[in-house]
Amino acid sequence: MFFLLFTFLLQLSILTSSQSFIGVNYGQVADNLPAPEATAKLLQTTSIGKVRMYGADPAIIRALANTGIGIVIGAANGDIPALASDPNYATQWVNSNVLAYPDSEIIVVTVGNEVMNAVDQSLVPLCLPAMQNVQNALNADGVERSRYQRCTRWQCLHPQIHLLQQLSILGSATQCDYGAGHEKVWNATRELSLLGRHNMDNRIIIANNRAISLLIGLLRSSDEKVQENAVTSILNLSINDNNKKTIENADAIEPLIHVLETGSSEAKENSAATLFSLLEIKDNKESSQTCFLIKTMHIFFSDGYNHKKVNGVKHLIARIRFHVTDSMNVDAVRSALNAMGFKDIEIVVAETGWAYNGGPNEAGTSVDNAKAYNGNLINHLRSKVGTPLMPGKSVDTYIFALYDENLKPGAGSEKFFGLFKPDLSMTYDVGLSKNSQTPTTPTTPTTPATPTTPTTPATPSPVQAAGWCVPKQGVSDAELQSNLDYVCSQGLDCGPLQPGGACFEPNTVISHATYAMNLLYQTAGKNPWNCDFRQTATLTSSNPSYNNCIYPGGV
Repeated sequence: MFFLLFTFLLQLSILTSSQSFIGVNYGQVADNLPAPEATAKLLQTTSIGKVRMYGADPAIIRALANTGIGIVIGAANGDIPALASDPNYATQWVNSNVLAYPDSEIIVVTVGNEVMNAVDQSLVPLCLPAMQNVQNALNADGVERSRYQRCTRWQCLHPQIHLLQQLSILGSATQCDYGAGHEKVWNATRELSLLGRHNMDNRIIIANNRAISLLIGLLRSSDEKVQENAVTSILNLSINDNNKKTIENADAIEPLIHVLETGSSEAKENSAATLFSLLEIKDNKESSQTCFLIKTMHIFFSDGYNHKKVNGVKHLIARIRFHVTDSMNVDAVRSALNAMGFKDIEIVVAETGWAYNGGPNEAGTSVDNAKAYNGNLINHLRSKVGTPLMPGKSVDTYIFALYDENLKPGAGSEKFFGLFKPDLSMTYDVGLSKNSQTPTTPTTPTTPATPTTPTTPATPSPVQAAGWCVPKQGVSDAELQSNLDYVCSQGLDCGPLQPGGACFEPNTVISHATYAMNLLYQTAGKNPWNCDFRQTATLTSSNPSYNNCIYPGGV
């Protein structure tokens, strides 16, 4: 469910203190936003101390000058190759976007947006040299120590350079390499893992035939491949909501942790993913489960760091991404970073929030739920209780978002995250106004009615939905062009639409938009709300591929 966002920003240097630890994301995909000057005045009436932009809009940066509000600006994905290869380009970028605003409190520069999750992975190795060149440009000519060091009542701050990493969903963690083992048991567990991998009906049938308790017993098998197949089967079965509770009731937690301690790397990854999948059970979202979550992360990373574990942590964070228990999320990342030797990297919650409205498939979107989530989050931050691994400390947190964004494609909820309306009135009161710092919020979100029979699995996976996303009939070229521009600005691979690309011909708006819209749908998780595009898109079972232009998707 994408109406809850939770994204981390990993800081590469320590800030011993901060401005207000409450920040807000300032998105601009809208045609009715207030003037930046009006926004600056609004922010000064609140306890919001920082604003994170997704670019470096000069009008906003100028409007926030001399307000004491910290500003996070960003270099776009398209700038990364030039920033990485050309120090002069980095210098020009810093001159234009940082040095040009001596009266504005630019405190953070982010390089790229969701780079780790982009289809075009060629940007990933360029991030570090891009960051280094920007940092060098910031440090040049005494910038760090003189002109752009600004003393406030909180601290003396200087521009920092960070990489925005969204630890986002990559899909189901069930891809394993199977080998030889004790033939009968090995074949049986392998068959169960394959049957449960792609079919919801199979998961129900397997569970109804009491296979879960048998599989849990095999988690302690001394045969590596039997153990691996058993834990993979349990992970697949846990995709079904009803099976989650059955797995927990069968006392699976300790055997799953045993796999983390003794299993192969594949088994450990799937065991950890299963443990985090079980957190989706309401009872497991309580803070009493923090200890096993942290233990899971610690065991998983305690024996070293490798490429597979990078993927593993993405799977793990995917499993806990949608829980209100922010302390779990933050401590899970803290534990993983510590285990990998990165104890000096500070964590910033770059995006977290809840939509107050949404589409028909987003039952959890409501004013009460949004008020409960954001209100309780703010109260927790103000308490400075911290987390079990970081007591007495409130992590800098940017709430998504300042305003609604009425032109944002995707799920209906994407348009309704705003804390404030375009007329500057509050959408709901969470105590951000300096005149009202104690909101009255529900202690827990309301729970929508749910069907009694299993439908779509709670944890989306690449095989959850079949088909392709295409424009509806009668959609205007202007709307299609807007969709096309949006998709290709998100770091997705629109190369096939370029001249000479496999999908360039026919060179029409509808042809290019169709490819792009489907690309975003397939990449974002293939949920119904990923094929919305302001109600201009629909799902189809007819493959739109033609000639050498192959559309990803299908069964």
